[in-house]
Amino acid sequence: MHARPQTFHVVAIGCKVSQYEAQALGAYLQHQLGLRPVPRPDEADVVVLQTCTVTHQSDREARKLVRRLKRDGHARVIVTGCYAQRAPAELQEAGADLVLGHGVRHRTWHIRRFLFEEDLPPPDLPEWAEAFGPPALREDRTRAYLKVHDGCDVFCSFCIIPHVRGPARSLPPDEVLHRVEALVEQGIREIILTGVNLAGYGRDLGLTDGLLRLCERLDGVTADVQFRLSSLGAYDLDERLFELVCASSRFAPHFHLPLQSASDRVLQDMRRPYRLRDYDRIVRFIADRGDHICIGTDVIVGFPTESNTDFEATYRYIEESPISYVHVFSYSPRPGTLSASLWRDLDPRVVEDRSHRLRTLSAQKREQFYRRQVGRWLKALTLHRSRDGRSLRAITANYIEFDLDDPDGRWSENAWIFVRLGAYELGRWVVADVRPCPLMNGLLKAPESSPSPGQEPGSGLSF
Repeated sequence: MHARPQTFHVVAIGCKVSQYEAQALGAYLQHQLGLRPVPRPDEADVVVLQTCTVTHQSDREARKLVRRLKRDGHARVIVTGCYAQRAPAELQEAGADLVLGHGVRHRTWHIRRFLFEEDLPPPDLPEWAEAFGPPALREDRTRAYLKVHDGCDVFCSFCIIPHVRGPARSLPPDEVLHRVEALVEQGIREIILTGVNLAGYGRDLGLTDGLLRLCERLDGVTADVQFRLSSLGAYDLDERLFELVCASSRFAPHFHLPLQSASDRVLQDMRRPYRLRDYDRIVRFIADRGDHICIGTDVIVGFPTESNTDFEATYRYIEESPISYVHVFSYSPRPGTLSASLWRDLDPRVVEDRSHRLRTLSAQKREQFYRRQVGRWLKALTLHRSRDGRSLRAITANYIEFDLDDPDGRWSENAWIFVRLGAYELGRWVVADVRPCPLMNGLLKAPESSPSPGQEPGSGLSF
């Protein structure tokens, strides 16, 4: 018999979907079970570890964390997420007290029974509640993820996710709007829509152009909130969605569109449902909407059939495209995927060299994007004040993070501001002007282009 738990700590490994699910479990433990969150796992009675299984490194990190948590603390360790679904025995062997994969029904019910040793019947919940769970709450009251899609039907040859998360499921549009309303009531100013395959939203519900229709409804929200789309399969969408998002002040001008490779031969081996011309058409369409729009991508380096020629094609495409930054991943064979049977040993030095070159190129592309923002007014959200109280962390709608010098406390946390970026020198910004954002009928109205009276360019902000 264990003592009744009083405190908890949540650890999340992986993507934005994983982050959201960790937050949702934390909200359940705090607001439904009455446990108190603590900042350190060694202070907790219960630790929830939300896992990823995209790479063998993430698997190894999860096992290492479980062993350390059991060795260094007294907490009962609950493991959930993709690795918990793929290989529960490995996590149990590492010392986990309870392992709950995505295929386990009524996961929160299992957690309650495990922690409080109560013999309660499972709850009567709508079908979608299994995949989406309770709404997540954010304690910082600034930005929040909202998962609206789970599962995937694409089955790329390198990806384990369809095997561990199952078929595509969408959160019904009315429930999305209900959860948006709840987040706004908490004071959230930015909501990041996320999903395993966000572009496929609504198809399982029989909706045509489901993500477009959802964004049209969100565009009509009158609250003081901005929406940001997380990773999208650009191949799965037409220009109408991008036209809406680029034209609306309700949405952040930021897109993350995974490419993986610019070689059509490798894309075919990856079983990606597009070719480079399809991807490039969407990227160019977005870029034509304005050079203030930030476009990111993912690239996998070292896929089993990737030759030097294939890699150079990817490098050249990134170099010449309007892409603003690249997330670079080294290929990791996943048991049960088609590409694992294609595995051949690549010289690790070759893979590391390719990764290094792409990361260096990404830094150059990001700087080029930054320099294009000089002199432009950008909407930004203040996040949290520094420990010494002299500055605020902030993020622009087009995904530039910076520190706002504010020793006199002029600006509050979780507030919209407009900034006009000045020179970008030696990797640091100097910002010419900062102003509050007036709210007009639920929408933020941009300031005039002239600087404030008495405001000298070059003051206020730096990176």
